[in-house]
Amino acid sequence: MTELLQIQDFIQKIAEGITLATEIDTQVIDCYCNRIAGTVSQSLPPIGGVVRNILKTGLPQICTSPGLAPACQYCDRKENCNEKGFIHYPIFYDDSVVGVMGIICFTQEQAKKIDDSKYRLFSFIEQMCSIIQLKLKEYEIYSREAEMLEEALLQNQILNQAMSQISNGYIFVNKDGTIRNYNDKALQILHTTEKKIHSQTVYELIPDPAFLNLFNQKRNAVYERIYICKKEYGIFVTFFYNENELLGCTVNFKTIDSFCTRMEISDHLSGGNTVSLRDFLGESKEMLAVKKLAQKAAVQPVNVLITGESGTGKEFLARAIHGSSNRSKNPFIAIDCQNFSTETMDEELFGSPDIPDTTPDSHTPGALELASSGTIFLNRIELLPISLQFKLLSCIKNHYFTRKGSNRKVSVDVRIIVSTSASLKQLTHTNEFLEELYYCLSGIPITLPPLRTRKNDIMLYARHILDKHNKYFTSKSLRFDKKINMYFSQYAWPGNIHEMENAIQYMLSIHNNKSLILTADELPVNIRENVNTMGIPQRMQTDMNASSGIPLRSIENQILLDLINERGDTVAEKKQIAEKLGISLSTLYRRLSELSYRS
Repeated sequence: MTELLQIQDFIQKIAEGITLATEIDTQVIDCYCNRIAGTVSQSLPPIGGVVRNILKTGLPQICTSPGLAPACQYCDRKENCNEKGFIHYPIFYDDSVVGVMGIICFTQEQAKKIDDSKYRLFSFIEQMCSIIQLKLKEYEIYSREAEMLEEALLQNQILNQAMSQISNGYIFVNKDGTIRNYNDKALQILHTTEKKIHSQTVYELIPDPAFLNLFNQKRNAVYERIYICKKEYGIFVTFFYNENELLGCTVNFKTIDSFCTRMEISDHLSGGNTVSLRDFLGESKEMLAVKKLAQKAAVQPVNVLITGESGTGKEFLARAIHGSSNRSKNPFIAIDCQNFSTETMDEELFGSPDIPDTTPDSHTPGALELASSGTIFLNRIELLPISLQFKLLSCIKNHYFTRKGSNRKVSVDVRIIVSTSASLKQLTHTNEFLEELYYCLSGIPITLPPLRTRKNDIMLYARHILDKHNKYFTSKSLRFDKKINMYFSQYAWPGNIHEMENAIQYMLSIHNNKSLILTADELPVNIRENVNTMGIPQRMQTDMNASSGIPLRSIENQILLDLINERGDTVAEKKQIAEKLGISLSTLYRRLSELSYRS
């Protein structure tokens, strides 16, 4: 269908009006040489002619001597043409000739009118062509708007049908606060009906100050706790713009219970994080070095790799770094890579669409979005599937990712802290871990030493753990027997701080509540069996007994001399040695006297 045919009725009225005003027949021909409108009944010549020439050149023509005009030379009606004169003008649209409007004289009287008033008539036809051109533009705009409206109605219908299948509540809010779309779950959450919601605003439906603050500031939120009719929900708010013009926003409601079953949300997410490097314990030189490096990591915008044996406190250190950084008021999310399959891990990290592609911005956000402007902690990073290692690497390098089922880029502003008890460097040699990802994650590498290598910190941790758990077991303030110091200092702690915490909880659980002292008899059996009363680890003692028949007493005496030489022989230092060995100071002096040692 040609452009002119779409407004044929309008053009016919124009043609009839021209004929009525000039008493000269009028015609309008489209670009295919079809007569669209007019009062002329004569057909166009099959070959050549003025109209075809104008369609080709785009130049108007006036003639009162047909047959002599240049365009008439190739017309097959040249010898028997009954036209006495004409004015033809091209109709332009989008810089193309889409037709020709003309008045044609079939009498000498009509030809004289053209000859006498050719400039006025030429201008008149030119103006009529401009009117047709404007009408074409108007029709195009109308058609486009009609198509857009029809498409919008269809998309709206599809969207409503799709949203009705979603278990979470969804609403689409216009910029003035009125509700554009919603699903049945949202109606239940907002305690309204399909009939009432169209006359309500979001200010009435969600009067919670936290939400109203987000809406008024036009601020996106990956997670915000709000209350609706005394029930708590987690909401995700996304604002939409057309260039710089605000269109509205989506609000996705999730109950706190259902949300937490999908991902464990730490206290940091709701702003409750108070852990910082001030809370990170350790007075040994090894831990002071760790703390110094962690303080540098906290203030630098780099990713951190924490390595160490299981139970050394890698997650606590990650939280402390976050809590001491300028991201501390934003979310901290911890994920254990061991707990998920490849597919579910993809969704946990990058999110997943909740409804079909017709609404790509509606989705369940992943940890990288939830941790926006904050920190994400990935424990046991060595277990991250290789396919997701590539995806995480791309996200780190480009600062965005695309979630599964969508082409939309999601910008990321998040600090990544990872931990492992494996050697990632070694895993890169066996192609189990991407070497480039290893370097991206280890901006500042921190190694937590095992508890057995930092004896000076053992009782510091033990007393802290006792104070932490004491209140849950008894109203009394308990303390350790001196002999506990010896057992704790000499035990190897293969499970590190986590094992110590479990051991102290065990002691509190079986304590008789009559005494304020926790004794060695209340220690877990595995600790008592692995350390003897002289503070020698049981395995070492067995080895010594089996070697060369040296008496145990001689070995103990050598240990005493080694400790004196190592620690010193002042009274204060001897007290420390006695405490370490779990014996009294008088016993220590007696043993030294037996060795003919004089203080």
